[in-house]
Amino acid sequence: MKGKQCHQLTVRCDVDKRVETVSITWKVTGDTKTLSIPKMATAVTAEDYYHRFFVVSEGCPHGKADRDCDLPWEAFDEPRVAASKVELARRFLVYDNRIVGK
Repeated sequence: MKGKQCHQLTVRCDVDKRVETVSITWKVTGDTKTLSIPKMATAVTAEDYYHRFFVVSEGCPHGKADRDCDLPWEAFDEPRVAASKVELARRFLVYDNRIVGK
């Protein structure tokens, strides 16, 4: 689709302790994706100013969307014998707490 698209990101973290997940809804022109992560999730990457959380995977060999998987090809610095094509999506939520403009 070419041209301008409208995006809307909604993050819902219910204060009720019985609700165990944070719901994330991403709407882009003509499509909606709903994801969730546990409130007690541990970041897979953490630096001074940002945290990256695993959300979902699609196309992993183990077939479980709630678990991440390694990329199914050789390391980038090793010669490959043949080309390979894999349809794999690994989605992460990145929380960045830097102050805008600094």
